[in-house]
Amino acid sequence: MLKYSYIRKLIEQNGFTLKEFCGKIGMTRQGFDPAILKGTMSARVLIKMSEILKVPIACFFDEFEPVPDAKDSEIIELQRKYIARLEAQLEVYENRTRKKAG
Repeated sequence: MLKYSYIRKLIEQNGFTLKEFCGKIGMTRQGFDPAILKGTMSARVLIKMSEILKVPIACFFDEFEPVPDAKDSEIIELQRKYIARLEAQLEVYENRTRKKAG
């Protein structure tokens, strides 16, 4: 699950209002909170968030445990694993949506 309060705190620490931040990641303010709370944020948006907030994608998730003195390559590998997991979840969701529509 995504860390809602942590993400909001990062946004504020970086000097953005939530509305400004949502604009930067291509979302509406109204869509942001539900996507975070339900864990339906797309990998593309998470990557943008990571770049703007200058943190690894992995730190957005409850499962993330910061690794003291982690090398960049280790952090990148963590990010890749989380992205792969998100992509798999998205595929399951899209398949369910197609079945309902079909």
